[in-house]
Amino acid sequence: MYRGVDFRCSQPAYYRIYVQGALDARWLHEYIDMRVEFIADARNQVVTRLAGELADQSALIGVLSLICDLGAPVLAFECLPYTTT
Repeated sequence: MYRGVDFRCSQPAYYRIYVQGALDARWLHEYIDMRVEFIADARNQVVTRLAGELADQSALIGVLSLICDLGAPVLAFECLPYTTT
């Protein structure tokens, strides 16, 4: 059983998702409401960073599934749970 920070899969959270290559920001905005930025990695390769709030982990899975359907490799993602204080 998982024992860690008091975080539930059904809670909203802020995510950063890093994808190899340059994804079309105009097309992405039709499907997801996340900020799209293009950055360079250590080898000066283009990386797309998606950042924003998702309602819960099922929404995260939906975004990751969309990226997978595009054939774009997910390099990493970060989850920053909201705090109410």
